[in-house]
Amino acid sequence: MVKMCAALGLVALVVTTAAGGPPAPPAVDDAIKAAAAAHKPLVLEFSAAWCGPCKLFETTTLHDAGVQRALGDVVFVRYDVDVSPGAEAAKRFQIDAYPQFLVLDRKGAEVRRERGVPPPAAFIEILTDAKTATIDESDVRADLDRHPKDTAAHLRAGRWYSAHHMNGAAIAHYAAVAKDRSVSDADRGEASAARDHLERLEQWHQDLVAGKVALVRSFPKTVEHDDVVIALIDSGLRSADVRAMAAALLDAASDDQRLNDLIYIALAIGANDDALRAANQLVGRTHTAEFLDTQAECYFATGDRAKALEIEDVALGSASGSTLVQLKRNRERYDTGSGGPDEVTELHLRAVELWKRLENADQLVKQVPLPTTPQPARPDYRKAFEDQKALAIRVATACVQHAGSSEQAIARVVLDNVGHVTATVVLVEESAKPKLRSCIAHELAGVAFPRLGAYVHNDQLTV
Repeated sequence: MVKMCAALGLVALVVTTAAGGPPAPPAVDDAIKAAAAAHKPLVLEFSAAWCGPCKLFETTTLHDAGVQRALGDVVFVRYDVDVSPGAEAAKRFQIDAYPQFLVLDRKGAEVRRERGVPPPAAFIEILTDAKTATIDESDVRADLDRHPKDTAAHLRAGRWYSAHHMNGAAIAHYAAVAKDRSVSDADRGEASAARDHLERLEQWHQDLVAGKVALVRSFPKTVEHDDVVIALIDSGLRSADVRAMAAALLDAASDDQRLNDLIYIALAIGANDDALRAANQLVGRTHTAEFLDTQAECYFATGDRAKALEIEDVALGSASGSTLVQLKRNRERYDTGSGGPDEVTELHLRAVELWKRLENADQLVKQVPLPTTPQPARPDYRKAFEDQKALAIRVATACVQHAGSSEQAIARVVLDNVGHVTATVVLVEESAKPKLRSCIAHELAGVAFPRLGAYVHNDQLTV
């Protein structure tokens, strides 16, 4: 499958190699070694001389005093993708938009990728989080073995596991710190807040995945692409369950392009045999360069490199334009026997982006006081979740014209004992239009949650 990626605005300071300009940056491997020797994380920036947003980043965010201080904690290398060694680095990491940020661990593996022109606070957050890339889990465990009763070690472990999206382990370490009365109020407060935040995310994660799984199983022919990504990719479900759902989706697909997209989802979860079976059926129906390329990817994933090369040569014979360029790159990868398809990388990044939205939603929630009294159990929560989802769709449809570039909003509602909304607090992103808040409030006025009324007197709706 071939996709064209548009250049996106992000951060970048152009690196020039002209006489009198700054020296050329090091090659990537040299930068990785230098960062490891300095015991600092490595942050790469990819830009181009013609990139307008790159110049904007340099004149705003990069000159911020806080950013300059944070840069001292990382090895920060800026590449011009049109000049060596930036061109080689961009090819190696499959940079598809300019500029982009990559955070690499000590072995050179990518741990974070960001696009867009960040304000100073957001860029500082990127640099701060990059610090966790200098250690791995064995270092965290060794630290805990040396200091098993040291709450500071548990706090460091909680931060590391949280940054690596290992929420269960992070919650356990944060809980240990939160209950230790010998810890400073600041550290105990951080641990308690972090634990609560992760517990909310875990609950939301489970609810969201459950909802998407229900959609996949109920509507395999029409379920949306992002819903499939949430249900199957990096969702935390058992591998056997994920593969069974993927196989059912492949069998149900009647549209060729949809089947092609689903094949890459199957590859992303390791269901290589099912992906190959579907690719052979696809090419049997429609013999195009794009679908032949997909078939070649599947043979390569199952270990048959010779067959992948044979099919890719056939695909190259009928390809043109950007498709031809992409297929040549793929053939080179098959020939060397290394790497994976861009589409699979994009799917994992998309999954990360979708889960990041969940975390961003929780940042909005922090602005609303949570109930101070324990909440009763929710025997009808699954059905109530379905009610909330239907309402969220209705509200979003009614208010989308006021959303601007905003993608989410949070509404915290107070219910009476029969489930009627008696009060509403609406939180919106800064990019939303002024009328979005009032539109959401209007749509929620008079709404009832009868399944919840008997069990809980406030709840939260993500739109």
